[in-house]
Amino acid sequence: MSVRKVFISIALVLIVGLFSLYGGRHLDHRQDLDEMNRLIATQLVSPSVFSTTMVQDLPEAARRFFTYAIIEGTPLYSVADIAMEGQFSLSTK
Repeated sequence: MSVRKVFISIALVLIVGLFSLYGGRHLDHRQDLDEMNRLIATQLVSPSVFSTTMVQDLPEAARRFFTYAIIEGTPLYSVADIAMEGQFSLSTK
């Protein structure tokens, strides 16, 4: 087997591998989008709203927390679409 054939074989294996990785990434991204759309479709148009009666049977500390954190009448959505921007760094710079 000549050096040229070995080089071509290695190049073909690399090309096929890269296309496989790209195809897998594309398929994974497509599945993520499909699942995101499925979850968004489950969100009710008019969700129930928060009321202090919902937490009346909880311990006092939990009641205080929920009534402090959630304003009476706030819609209780079950799905959130969150977008993030910025950088994350673990260095000390």
